[in-house]
Amino acid sequence: QKSIQISAKLGVVADQRDALQILSKVYQQTDQPKEALDAFQQFISLRDSILNVDKVRQMISTDMQFKFETKQLADSLRQSLAFNLKIQRQRVYTISSIIGLLVVLSFAFFIFRSYKRAQKANHIIRKANDTIHAEKQVSENLLLNILPRYVADELKHHGKVQAKLFENVTVLFTDFVNFTQMAERLSPDDLIAELDTCFKAFDEIAGKYKIEKIKTVGDAYLAVSGLPLAEPDHAAEVVNAALDMRDYMIQRRAQLKDATFEIRIGVHTGKVIAGIVGVKKFAYDVWGDTVNTAARMEQTSESGKV
Repeated sequence: QKSIQISAKLGVVADQRDALQILSKVYQQTDQPKEALDAFQQFISLRDSILNVDKVRQMISTDMQFKFETKQLADSLRQSLAFNLKIQRQRVYTISSIIGLLVVLSFAFFIFRSYKRAQKANHIIRKANDTIHAEKQVSENLLLNILPRYVADELKHHGKVQAKLFENVTVLFTDFVNFTQMAERLSPDDLIAELDTCFKAFDEIAGKYKIEKIKTVGDAYLAVSGLPLAEPDHAAEVVNAALDMRDYMIQRRAQLKDATFEIRIGVHTGKVIAGIVGVKKFAYDVWGDTVNTAARMEQTSESGKV
């Protein structure tokens, strides 16, 4: 970057072009695609401008050389007879016209080729922009899968999320009865598949009642209503969701018998602190006595009850 500044100040376009090409590669190798693309675009622009200037200089030099030789030829022909002079002049005019036409055609061809190169470069840039946009969308979707939208937006704009105290929310905890014993009876694939099926159903129920899923820990499922946006009916929404989860597991137990789990659910309302902990593999989480009480309610609940 310092080299680009110095070469730009001194007007050394070739050095500026080479520095931009190296800078583009550095950005690419350090996983900065947008900066790499910007530097590459500037490099292409300077490279083409240098090529244009060199071509024009070559044509001007050729034209000047031709005019000089023509003048020498004319001076020598003036000493000849008037008839020969007239013929020679006519020949010179004809040659000049042809060469002039060739120069114009060459210049037009060069401009056309530059235009096609610019079109190709623009196509590559548009394709790169589309790829960057698609990758950005994938990253955004992944972020929204692990964080509430409000929290994800704050993280993107400020690089961190301020921990907040929520005075009135309702916490839901679920847990599967005798999960350890079932884990010993079922194969790992069957165990994970059944957990995945049950938790997907819980996710749909949580979405139905506008409840924010916080996390799963082993066979436990934690969700909260009333954050990050206030929800006036948060307690009723969570209880209704808990009853739906319980009914789902009762029906599934009736179908699959011992191939699935029995459930117990705990609910408690109060204040919590919510925020993000960690830098790598960060997660949005909640803390406080309300969370602990909901967990104890779940632990002391009867099987199949809320």
